[in-house]
Amino acid sequence: MSHSANVSFSPFLGTLIVGDGEVFDPGKMGAYFQSESEVVESLSVLTAFESLVPKNYIDGFMRFKCLLERAIDEGRGIYITF
Repeated sequence: MSHSANVSFSPFLGTLIVGDGEVFDPGKMGAYFQSESEVVESLSVLTAFESLVPKNYIDGFMRFKCLLERAIDEGRGIYITF
């Protein structure tokens, strides 16, 4: 399976997983992937906007940043599904 070339990238989600013209979405609420290099890019984007995150969202934001940092430390991408 490969990334869909016509779907924009989100630093929180990544890109949809598409294979043979079909979107991989086992939970039917969204399934996304970020490669190792996309995780690095996401962390950079999120770090740049960290000061703008409202206080009531900062805990979840920081947990997600820690997830990205861990993925980078382990040389991995991430898979997000709902």
